Amino acid sequence: MKTLSSSLAAIVVAVLPLHTEAQVPMPFAEMQAKITPEQRTRLAQKLAHIEAVMRAVDAAATAETRQWMRETLYRLPLEKVESVPAIANVESVTAAIGRAAKGGSKLLGDNAHDLVYQPWAPCRYIDTRNVGGKISGVQTYDTSANGATYGGSVSCNPITLAGVATDDDIAAFTLNITLVDTSTAASPGFATMRPAGSANLTALVNWTVSSAGFQLGNAATVGTNQSPATGAEIEILTSGPVHAIVDLSGAFTSPVATPLQCALGTQTLTAALAPGNTFTLFANTCPTGYRMVGNACAGTGDFFNIQLSGSGLTNTAQSYCQGKYVGATSTVVTNTPYCCRIPGH
Repeated sequence: MKTLSSSLAAIVVAVLPLHTEAQVPMPFAEMQAKITPEQRTRLAQKLAHIEAVMRAVDAAATAETRQWMRETLYRLPLEKVESVPAIANVESVTAAIGRAAKGGSKLLGDNAHDLVYQPWAPCRYIDTRNVGGKISGVQTYDTSANGATYGGSVSCNPITLAGVATDDDIAAFTLNITLVDTSTAASPGFATMRPAGSANLTALVNWTVSSAGFQLGNAATVGTNQSPATGAEIEILTSGPVHAIVDLSGAFTSPVATPLQCALGTQTLTAALAPGNTFTLFANTCPTGYRMVGNACAGTGDFFNIQLSGSGLTNTAQSYCQGKYVGATSTVVTNTPYCCRIPGH
């Protein structure tokens, strides 16, 4: 369901060209939501430069290298992307991307400037051979629904995969569109994907033969329409009846601020103490994905007579408890690490 107020957003395309027309991203419409106009404008500028880089190296780079280049650049802020030259020298471009990525990407995004790229294993979202039949003209899709609605997989759920609350938090999708069976379509013909309601006619896939065996695909980054005037975010336009298959592989989303997520360490060290004993306990094990941020030194029994001389973290990310027991009976002291991670994106 739409809750935002905006005019129709234009398509943002980053493709491996199958035609001679220039792929020029159109500006995004202004938004009144978590996804700001500046974020969408910067995304359009970033994808335009990435496309220029990919066109320059396309003939010389392997498919694996192109994929690495594209996904690394997706994660970088605009300024770092623009530092990579659009030249046909794969080695120079690879080195430039490596230098740009050294300072780290904005994995958490920026509420004022940057969107976050969330990749996932490609999943089938649309398959008109299973649901809907051939597309001739325009067919719209509401991305709040999972893929089973459109002939794909029930597990291909854009909201879940992107880790957002609603599809209003998704500015654009990375995807692959494949056309199948042009036997009832006039040739030559074309198809494109774009935000629902867009007037963009730049082709993503062209065909020159009318054949039941025709099959051809292309990669793209497609912006979404977040206008309240329609429940659909994206659409497919074809010049004649063809089947379309769409696999989603990622999304550009608004940053999400979430509370710090913490847990106790998996290693808790103990020491049984007699009167007069000193102790030093080191513990350094956190759950996978967590980082140690502190620790707790505690005792059982006569813990009021445990005198701490030191407690905290060493420069090697160990926690420690150090001190002496001055009580009259035995007791036990423990060192429990505190571990945290930043959730969200």
